[in-house]
This record gives sequence, C-alpha cells and structure tokens, in this order.
Amino acid sequence: MSWLKTAQNIIGYEKKPNRQNGPVGALLDMKTGNSNMLMIGTPGACKTTHLCQLLIAGDRLVQKTPPDKVFDMLLEEGGTNLEHDKSALRAGYFPPKTTKLKGVSTVETALTFKWADLSTLLGRRIETGVITAKMSVADLAGEDLIQLIEQVNAARTYQDAEKLGSQKVTSLITNASAFMFIVKAPRLQGLDDKPLEAEPTDNNGMSIYSDANFKRMLNGIIRYKRQNRHSPPIRSIAFVLTAWDQLQPWAKKIRAITGKPFDPIDDEISEESLSKLIAACLPSTTSAVKSLGIPNVRYFPSWVELEPEPDPVTKSPRIKRYDMFDPENDWADNINQIKYSEKWCWREIDWIKDYAVQGA
Repeated sequence: MSWLKTAQNIIGYEKKPNRQNGPVGALLDMKTGNSNMLMIGTPGACKTTHLCQLLIAGDRLVQKTPPDKVFDMLLEEGGTNLEHDKSALRAGYFPPKTTKLKGVSTVETALTFKWADLSTLLGRRIETGVITAKMSVADLAGEDLIQLIEQVNAARTYQDAEKLGSQKVTSLITNASAFMFIVKAPRLQGLDDKPLEAEPTDNNGMSIYSDANFKRMLNGIIRYKRQNRHSPPIRSIAFVLTAWDQLQPWAKKIRAITGKPFDPIDDEISEESLSKLIAACLPSTTSAVKSLGIPNVRYFPSWVELEPEPDPVTKSPRIKRYDMFDPENDWADNINQIKYSEKWCWREIDWIKDYAVQGA
C-alpha cells in the first residue's frame, strides 16, 4: 500500500464516484446514504454471542420484509467463524470464547445493512433510494484502544500515518460516527457491594469496574474527534447490555432505582427505566455521553433463556429452543429458533437504520 493511500485511510478520505447524469441517477442521489459504526466492548462481554443473535434476528427480518421493500444484511467474517457460531447458537450452544490476541486485532469483522425502496420507472422495477450502514467489530482490550487512540491522535504527518497503516482498527475509529458499546450487565456497579462479575484485569490498564473502562474509551474517542476535524463527529451511541437475564437477583433494587416494574426478560421495559439504570450504574460514562449533546442515545438489553439443566455430555449451559409443534405458534416460525431477545435485536436494527438515514 502506498504512503498516500495509507494516509488517506487514516484520515478517512474517500473518493466519491460520479454518477451518470439522468433521471435515474438523480433520483438515486436524492436518497442515498452511507454511514459507519463500530461495535466495541471489553474482553468477555459476550460480543460474539450478541453478534450471533443480531445475525439470527437479521436473517428473520430479511425473510419477513415485504416484497416492495428491500432489506439486506451482509456479513464479512474476516478471520472469525461467525457463520458456524450463529448455527451453533441456533442449535442451543454458546460460541467458544474468543481467543485472546496480543495488542490490536487485525481481524476485521463487519456487518453491512442495506435498506432500499423499489419503484416502477419507465416500466422497470428499480431501487429509487438506498441507505446503507456498515458496522465493524473491534475485538480489543480497553487499554489497547486507549493507546491506539493516543497514537492516532498524535499522527500529524504522512510518515506518522505510514507507521499506523498496518493497524486496521485505526481507520475504523477515525471513520466511525456511531458506536455500539457492549456492556455485560452483571458487571454493572452499584447494585450490590461489588459487581456480580468483575471486569477481567489480566490486561495491563484494565479496571475491575466497567464504568472506569468505558469512560476511558469514550474520553479517548471524544478527544480525538474534537481535535481532528477530518474525522466525522459522533452522531449516535448505543449501549447493549448482555447477559441481562442475570440481573434477576437484583430486580427489587432495580425497581427502586427506576421507579418502574422490572423483569429482565420483559420486552416492554421502558427506555426511561433503562436510561435511569445506566445513569446510576455507569455515572462517569453517562456524563461523557451527555457532554456530546447528541439526541440519539439508546439502550438495548440482550439475553438468551437457558434450560434448567446443563448439557448431560458437555456439562455446558444449553439455550432454550422453541417447540416446532407448539399449537399456539406457526410451526415454521419455531423451527431452528432459540428463545432470546429477538425483539430488542430488531429494535437495534431500527436504530441502525435511523442512524443511517441521518447520514443520507
């Protein structure tokens, strides 16, 4: 890769192709948008499991989309095994823990979402508008991200950019205008004397507290964005709370915080209750987000329902699956499906679309 191309990747430069003149091209230009987002979280936060849930929900959404609309979802596996992991999850098995990588991961995994309207023009069915959003996944430790942001922030010359060009995640951070932070719910602070589960501290610089880790991540990202005007500003942030069902022992305390009834696997929990809970348990992170002054901040619980008994052979937890012969449901809808937070995954995809529309 040339030094010029490397530097262009660092600063997020992209040459825009010219469309041919004409009514179809002009019509497409009116609605076309393209946006980049980044999924990131600390080690062991269930990023792979949630990503597989999002893929399963996306597959179902593709099948249910009316014929006069188009919704597509394309997975770039990179060096992962996500298609296998997704199928294993459907079969009731959790994906294996991601192997720990030293330094910044060069494995790039991404999901591309596409929404298009179809109309008839001069007797032909064509796309009259298309909105796309690409969500990349950065599987790296929090302190690696902080160090990387410091390095990117210090890059002022093409020579500096050349040195960082081998780190793919560099361009992901500089180009992203939305972030999806994956937080493991049992690691939330303040529901008891200490979290049910501590953040892993086998990496130098990691705190046992989620609030400290995510505040450090956000501080670095916000500082970089403000000091580098070539990088697109942050327009949207989402927090996905994985292993949400494990908050059941704290249901009473959560009701006291939010002032609302609380059941971890209730699909109807209010956005107000979620924001109150996050503000109480991640106060420093919430303050950093509030300082951005962006309206599109969302919270999404994520969980899977488990069988009461583990697998008799592997002794591992098993995920509940639907009974295809349940008379209350369409049998085809129940085949090869697990019980998980599907509705919340669909709401995540709606949030991604709303974000992409903003960039159109």
